[in-house]
Amino acid sequence: MTKFNLIFLIILLYLLNVISSTSSYKNLLTLAFNANIATKGQFPFMVLVNGTCGGSLVTSSYVLTAAHCLTKFKMFVKIGEIERSSPHWIIRTVSKTLEYIDDRFAYSDIALLKLNESVRLSKEINVVQLPTKIINIDGLQLTTVGFGLTENRQIPNKLRYVDLQGIDLKKCQLIVNKYYPYTVLSSSHLCAIPNPD
Repeated sequence: MTKFNLIFLIILLYLLNVISSTSSYKNLLTLAFNANIATKGQFPFMVLVNGTCGGSLVTSSYVLTAAHCLTKFKMFVKIGEIERSSPHWIIRTVSKTLEYIDDRFAYSDIALLKLNESVRLSKEINVVQLPTKIINIDGLQLTTVGFGLTENRQIPNKLRYVDLQGIDLKKCQLIVNKYYPYTVLSSSHLCAIPNPD
């Protein structure tokens, strides 16, 4: 998998809804089935927002995350580690939040967090490379990364990732209609299924 494809997926996973087509479709939206444990430095842009949500470092001062992760309380971002329990995280507080939620749809659940102080970039802490163009993901190997619930509904201590295969919107719509007959996907959706083995 090319670095561009991985980065493209990570950004789109925050910006768009991910749909999967297995028999456990509903669970795959929130659970990391058959996930691999990440190694330190493998995903240097991944951060932990308020100890519960993932995010991507997009500059040395800004993090992209889901808007539903925002709270009215003081927020913090942990940077540079892959274990929740690690005492070695670099911690920054959030000085400003910019969110975009379109209440008419389940789309656009995104937010930018401005850190109170920028972080020093290194091999283990770096920004995600944003794509320069939109590509057709049908058939591409994609990777999703995070601290989401496991198949046992446990919160993992270590960062996990899983490889998926992108599918086009028309194929995805057929799959989604099996589970949600009245759901219509928009062009802003990204669809992925487990890699065929």
